[in-house]
Amino acid sequence: MTLYNQMPFPPHQGIPFDYAPPLVDGFIEPNFAGETTQLEPGYTSGPRFAFGGSSGVPMAVFQGIKNKSADTLYMGFIARYDPGFDGKDFVMVVLQPTPGAPSANDRRIDVYPSADVVPPATTSAGAPAAPADPNDHAPTGGNPTAIRTNKPPTAMTVYQRTPGGPNLWAAIAEPAGMDCKVRTVYDGGANRYWSIELQIPTTGWMTLGSTFGLYFNIGVGWIDSSTGYAYVTQYPWPYDPSNPTSSFLADPAGDSILPENWDPPLYGNGLILAPGAPNPAQGISFVNDAYGIGVLDGAGNITGNASFVATHHNMMIARLQNTSPNTVPKVRARFRIADFGISGGLYSHSADWADIADPSTNPAPAAGVDVPPTAPGGHQDITLDWTVTSAQSAVLSAITDQCLWVQLDTIAQAAPPPAGQPAQPGPAAEFVEDSVRRNLWFTNMSTVQHTAALDSTHLSLEHLLENTHQVFLQVSTSQVKAPAQTPVERVLKTIGIQHVSFKPGMQISPISPIRVTAPVSTKPVISTPVEIAKPVQTPATPASPEGVAKPYIAENPILNGTIDRSVLVPGIKPNLPPAKFATWFTAVNAYQVLGGRTLTYKGGKKARIAAYVGSYGYVAQHALKLGESVDKLQLVHQLAGPALTSAGPNMFRGTVAPKSKIGITNTLRTVSTSKAPVVLAKPIALVAKPFVAIGKLFRGG
Repeated sequence: MTLYNQMPFPPHQGIPFDYAPPLVDGFIEPNFAGETTQLEPGYTSGPRFAFGGSSGVPMAVFQGIKNKSADTLYMGFIARYDPGFDGKDFVMVVLQPTPGAPSANDRRIDVYPSADVVPPATTSAGAPAAPADPNDHAPTGGNPTAIRTNKPPTAMTVYQRTPGGPNLWAAIAEPAGMDCKVRTVYDGGANRYWSIELQIPTTGWMTLGSTFGLYFNIGVGWIDSSTGYAYVTQYPWPYDPSNPTSSFLADPAGDSILPENWDPPLYGNGLILAPGAPNPAQGISFVNDAYGIGVLDGAGNITGNASFVATHHNMMIARLQNTSPNTVPKVRARFRIADFGISGGLYSHSADWADIADPSTNPAPAAGVDVPPTAPGGHQDITLDWTVTSAQSAVLSAITDQCLWVQLDTIAQAAPPPAGQPAQPGPAAEFVEDSVRRNLWFTNMSTVQHTAALDSTHLSLEHLLENTHQVFLQVSTSQVKAPAQTPVERVLKTIGIQHVSFKPGMQISPISPIRVTAPVSTKPVISTPVEIAKPVQTPATPASPEGVAKPYIAENPILNGTIDRSVLVPGIKPNLPPAKFATWFTAVNAYQVLGGRTLTYKGGKKARIAAYVGSYGYVAQHALKLGESVDKLQLVHQLAGPALTSAGPNMFRGTVAPKSKIGITNTLRTVSTSKAPVVLAKPIALVAKPFVAIGKLFRGG
């Protein structure tokens, strides 16, 4: 499996009427918790690397760009779903001017966005409160959100490597031209987001070559309030999908290493691209990401509605685009399904995903298909006619939910060599996205119970503690603001629903997993980022050597404004105003404790290392009843399952035996309250009586 180790930094482009490089203020893109009018077009055409987020929202994100007229790089880092703002959150960047052996020319930057606090912060603590900024937001009676923007980090240290010194790294003065700003957002409940922007000079304090060594790590920490133990999970780059923890920072066995001796386990290459130079992040990707796979209907639309009735023909589809200038040869798509929930673990590509058709037809097509460069608006489809067998129908019809995973590969081979000559490698084929996942279920209910699988089959046995896998489950719920106007039919068509019967109550759709746990490789981006509370608009963008790609927020229907926020009511109205609905996105993120591995911070404080191993999520929509208002409703998402105990607000600790599968019951309900959002302190007991579904169930047909 390919190691992700090439990170391009093309010259910045901006967008029409805003051609500036990134504004270093900590703001990179909107999130659920905070409304803002801010816009950051400076990273347009730059790389984007997303870590995890199989619920549809990446756990961590990197973006980068080079100033086209100055010796400056910009790097942006986003961390979502942080259980608590504290001193275990960090970003570490290491630069080697010339890739190779460590030398005194190497430089390192450590940034800590928040202060270390004991006990862990449950208030709006995060970045420093000063200086004030117009984009700050202080909690008010009706809005508990706290936003701190354009703030200096709580701590920042710049290092130079010191071969032969008492430590590997020695602190040096911050160079001229460097800048760093932090943004933190707290929604008043259990959700915390932070982002860091760095402006890094490439000359003066050291000189980066056009190819330089690069390592970065986004660390997100928390404290288990029931035990007092600290934990940290890491999102490092370079990234090896076959060994995701290989580039983690960690203490050696039985010892401690203070930050002065933290060192990258490996480096990738940063590439400073000259104007007009090809961007290596080009290649094959899915049109509309996860919504580029599904079931093809008679009108040519891609839907999420499969039928599990025996002998039914489902025309499965993967809709592709090629942003590179070269034809990618003999591409095939493999269609697989699995239970909804968390089953991939650290090694998601080895999870038990069942092929939906015989190996003679899946992957499809058998001989592969050449994908030429895609013209604007064009695409190349790969289809598979899946005839449901009686055996499949018996199993699938009894399962609440299935997820679809489509993987791409190439079977291209070189032509036979001339007599007496050695064989040559096959043609190159680059995939911007090599796979995506999509859910195939939609239902309309009031109070909902839904079971997700927690499958330990592929959790690494290397990290067992007392012969069990120790995991944390984090519940994170955010309200999604409806745009002022949303064409209902377009929205429903986007998610594959043509008609939904309506009654007041809650509409719930599991949408996970959308992405594989492995991150998506870097890709060029040309877009206008917009707040999720407003309709998405993508302005006309000049053509460039890198090609024109879809907006980065198109990776996720929640962020790009196309999530179902309205209901088509047959026979009543063609449109129902979005203001008549309250919409939430709620995710459950899972972390596996990595045995006894630790990371030691300044002052000798240790944190146990945990790795993100997957997510699942739901979009819930409540049709307002008479007298109800959006600001006086909240969604409560409760978990129940064997061996779950409280580990703090909205955080649960559990143990799972090796090679076993347990069910996690998710109960979602709306409650009317004028108080602060409910924070779950402990798992709930299973509800004894069955729930009643209202309206029509969409479960793949």
